[in-house]
Amino acid sequence: MNFKIILSKSGNVAEYLTLNETNGTIIVFSEVKGNNGVNVRWVKLERDIPAARQVTDYLYTEGFQSLLIEGGAGVIRHFIEAGLWDEARIFTGKKEFNNGIRGPEIQGKLYSFSEFETTGLETVVNEYN
Repeated sequence: MNFKIILSKSGNVAEYLTLNETNGTIIVFSEVKGNNGVNVRWVKLERDIPAARQVTDYLYTEGFQSLLIEGGAGVIRHFIEAGLWDEARIFTGKKEFNNGIRGPEIQGKLYSFSEFETTGLETVVNEYN
């Protein structure tokens, strides 16, 4: 079964995600309950506990073995700062951008590096896990 995990401040999920983008269940983590779309399971986040901890604890108790995080800098930074990561794959292009949101810094052990025509790929592992 496929799952999409979403962290949402509003609790709302765009209707196109529930109808077209996900073949399976969407689990929404939020402090407030939003809309109830098709195939949406809502999980209430407690304000005083880091969201990353609540998400990983919930997924562990539900039997999930892995989680791929694709998100903005804030979401990714949150999991990194909580130490809740095993491996990071960092793609770096050769083009320099002068504005935008800077990606989070990550400290770990370099496992591998591959260079492609216009992109580098580092795989970094969390040596503390």
